[in-house]
Amino acid sequence: MSKDSNIQDDVNQNKILKAIIEITNQQTNTLRCEIADYRNNKSTDEYFESHLNVDLSASDINDIYAIGKQTTKPIIVKFISYLKKKEVLKNVRQLKGTKIVVAEDLIYEDRQRNRILRKHLLAARSKLLNAFIKANKLYVNGEAFTADQLIEKESEDSLHVSIEKRSNSAPPTPTPRVADFEDLALDNNDTIASVVISGESSPKSSFSISDVEPRKLRSNSVSGTVQPGAELGGTSGKPFGPSLRKQAALGKPSRDKK
Repeated sequence: MSKDSNIQDDVNQNKILKAIIEITNQQTNTLRCEIADYRNNKSTDEYFESHLNVDLSASDINDIYAIGKQTTKPIIVKFISYLKKKEVLKNVRQLKGTKIVVAEDLIYEDRQRNRILRKHLLAARSKLLNAFIKANKLYVNGEAFTADQLIEKESEDSLHVSIEKRSNSAPPTPTPRVADFEDLALDNNDTIASVVISGESSPKSSFSISDVEPRKLRSNSVSGTVQPGAELGGTSGKPFGPSLRKQAALGKPSRDKK
């Protein structure tokens, strides 16, 4: 292994260690405070002393600064001692009803997990379930859920809803067949309507029933077209009787439909 590669490995390890230290310090000694109408008229330690009953001195704070230029802006407080931070968090409940919010300054991944936990916490409480968050877990009626488990459950529920919508969709409309129009044309043994088929026998062919002169037809089962000049049998296999017009020309009365 070359000397340059060893140097590069050392640099990468130092970057990793530095990132771990920054995350650890952020998780252990940093608080994020949001104070409404904060205009530098009162220091943060004065807010803590007056609202939390916590004694703070300059030696307890490593760094303090505001983020952004809004009137209500987050204030980052970095403590020297982790115990002092825990003391502040222990008394945060005393801020209820005020316009001051104090919470741990978490990394992005932890903030996303907390957002998922809180979302499901509110959903469970809306259903009057016993729910609370403790040690980065959501407890619902005594059952614990991590943020990753809740994210997986959301994906499964979304997939289930998608499948259910597809199964409840209406079936496609069937395409009409030539045989359907032939059955419609067979009124009884005395009369028959003529079926006019325009175009070839294909999915794009159009069908219509017209009042043309009744005549003897034959159905071609191979091509699906209707050909004139042949007898068309009924269900009994016998040909239909003469047309009404031919009966009128011969002076024969038509038979009534029974």
